[in-house]
Amino acid sequence: MNALVLYSLIAGAAPAPAPSLVPPAGPGAWALTGATVLTGDGQPAQKINLVVSGDRLGKPNGAVAAGRTVEANGLFITPGFVEARTQIGLFEVSAERSTVDIYLEGTSVRPAFRARDGFNPTSTHLAIARNGGVTSAVLSPEGGLVSGTGVVLTLSPEPSLRDTEAAMFADVTDGVRAQHGQSRGGVWLAWRRLVDDAGVYRTNRRGYEQGNLAPLATSRLHLEAFLPVLQGRLPLVVTADKASDIEAWLRAREELAAQGDKLDLVIASGAEAWRVADRLAAAQVPVILTPSAQDPHSFDALYARDDAATLLHQAGVPLIISSATWANNVRRIRHEAGLAVAHGLPPEAALAAISKTPAERFGLDDRGVLAAGRRADFVVWDGDPFEVTTRPVAVFVGGTPVPLVDRQRALGKKYMNR
Repeated sequence: MNALVLYSLIAGAAPAPAPSLVPPAGPGAWALTGATVLTGDGQPAQKINLVVSGDRLGKPNGAVAAGRTVEANGLFITPGFVEARTQIGLFEVSAERSTVDIYLEGTSVRPAFRARDGFNPTSTHLAIARNGGVTSAVLSPEGGLVSGTGVVLTLSPEPSLRDTEAAMFADVTDGVRAQHGQSRGGVWLAWRRLVDDAGVYRTNRRGYEQGNLAPLATSRLHLEAFLPVLQGRLPLVVTADKASDIEAWLRAREELAAQGDKLDLVIASGAEAWRVADRLAAAQVPVILTPSAQDPHSFDALYARDDAATLLHQAGVPLIISSATWANNVRRIRHEAGLAVAHGLPPEAALAAISKTPAERFGLDDRGVLAAGRRADFVVWDGDPFEVTTRPVAVFVGGTPVPLVDRQRALGKKYMNR
């Protein structure tokens, strides 16, 4: 094994796309033939011709003109992965504060804080993530009871953000409790105050604007940003590990429903979510899980277990697998799915958890599944995508192949002969 191959295996880098996988020139549909296709919708792998027409997928095994097929024998094809919770592009070097735009210091309730405002489209992390098979991601702010809004990122060669917000992010773990009197009661007091202020503002905007209301604890800008959460138009992704905290959020969801509001709740981290899996399944509340992080890392996560993803899936909980928030982890998302498979999760369910389910949950209905009419975001692999030594052969975003170039490979080539 030469030095570059060894480097590639360790760093997760990949070789340049094989010339045989370059799409035929000119307009018209074309097809990849002979590959094992994993569609991402929970169906077993199958040998079908993947048809691409412009930036969309055509009907599987659909006819294409002569000379417009590309052989992919022995390769595997998956949808482009969807990372549901990351800070890629929001920081470059975590120890250098001037490059970090993840959180807003000084306040714990900040619904109007937007991840999009700190996004760096030239971040070196972006190409590395894309070369790990990730073609879409949800940027998530961090810190505080209500951290702010996240946005969908498309990892094309010129990364782009959606015009609308994807979700509101919240956190009730130990660090946030420290900001509210080191007490769960303090956290819930702040939450009730926010909900109450939003209700007053919603029903009497005129009085608020005219100054006829008693002062509210939350400013107009934050209340405007929070109202879509109460209306069910913007998911609320809550970082919580302890089973009793998760149950408390399920009760809050029910209480809001009783007063006519609708909370589209998603649990993130969820170390003890398996203990309340039946309730989560009944409410169809998704859990965003990182399989490698299932250990008793705090008193909130004493009952963490390695097969949590399998238990949630078996109970019928909508499962999303994430590489966790830090940008340098994004390329590991398929390894996280592979860990879940190693602990009993069916491979089809693991793939859906990093493609179909997060795409559906965050408004990406045209992505996450290899089906006719969907956006042509897909990855061609040289083996089973959940195996550690498998590498991408080609990444397509919107039907266009993306050069597999990143900082890791550039440095590897620069120093391998020194």
